[in-house]
Amino acid sequence: MKSSKPSSLCGAIIASVLAFLLFGCGGENEHPAALVPVLPWRSFVADLTNTLRLARMDIGGTRLLSSYDRSGGNDDFITSSAPGLEPGWVTIADLKGPGVVRRLWTTGADFGHPVRIFFDGEKTPRISGKIEDVFGHMHPLDIPLAQNLNYCWWSYIPLTYQKSLRIEAATPPIHPYWGPRKLFYQVNVEDLPPGTNVETMPAKLSAEDEAQLAAVAAAWRDAVEPKVSFAERKTVAVAANATATVLEAKGPGILRDLCLTPLMKADSPMTDANHLLSDLILRVFYDGSPQPSIETPLGDFFGQIGHRRSFGSLAFANTTNELRCLLPLPFRQSIHIEIANRAATE
Repeated sequence: MKSSKPSSLCGAIIASVLAFLLFGCGGENEHPAALVPVLPWRSFVADLTNTLRLARMDIGGTRLLSSYDRSGGNDDFITSSAPGLEPGWVTIADLKGPGVVRRLWTTGADFGHPVRIFFDGEKTPRISGKIEDVFGHMHPLDIPLAQNLNYCWWSYIPLTYQKSLRIEAATPPIHPYWGPRKLFYQVNVEDLPPGTNVETMPAKLSAEDEAQLAAVAAAWRDAVEPKVSFAERKTVAVAANATATVLEAKGPGILRDLCLTPLMKADSPMTDANHLLSDLILRVFYDGSPQPSIETPLGDFFGQIGHRRSFGSLAFANTTNELRCLLPLPFRQSIHIEIANRAATE
């Protein structure tokens, strides 16, 4: 359904909902490890586009290793890290397998700073080079899955290891003007269950590995402007100080894609559009609960805090005025989504 005069609704929204999937209609193998003796590296690469994995309760999480100030202060950079295998190096992570590093992030390093990564007790690092090469220009750590952005170096390429993984960086130098350089880091580690047989990140990728990596990279690039056909689209007017229902659905199911488009009068200033992001409250109720599981200003939920931002990702996107959530919202019995308008006008 579509309003004949959508531009006249100051507090109205257009709600677009992708059809949810019913459980029992087919899907991924629930226990792939039971069928495949070795978890291949490319299966961890595939996780980078599997947003449904975020809704699973039967998989492990990650723990964070970081350069936080062990004294409780705010000097959250390397100050007393363990020495590396050789003089002139410091240890960022020394891990025992089986496991996988899902994310590696660092900042504070200058271009040319050496980084190296050892797998399974190797004497020679499998990954080694200048930080600008390792993050974004050393296959398979390629853009967009690894790069330098906003003064940070980061990689989401999974670093799998059966026995051990060791990440080192050269000891931060002393700058002639700024003094000792401050190296910050974060490492997200998933410890796999004992006995898990995982393929250590291969030194040379197979054709299947390359194909999976290319597919994930393409999906990340395409996510900047996601294109999806909606199963339902309607206009909902939300009166001042009132609440309107956006969606009611019975389960079990998964809401795959939620898109809300706040509508303003044609002559409304941008400040009103920004205020609308905080005046409209999003509430999501599951399984008939009287209390919402999600209750937050509309802009906050979609990453639009204070003012509009244009971006795209596999999780959230904001393009052409559409606020989109692509994270899966699973429900067992029912889902109810409503918008409350705290503004003085409709």
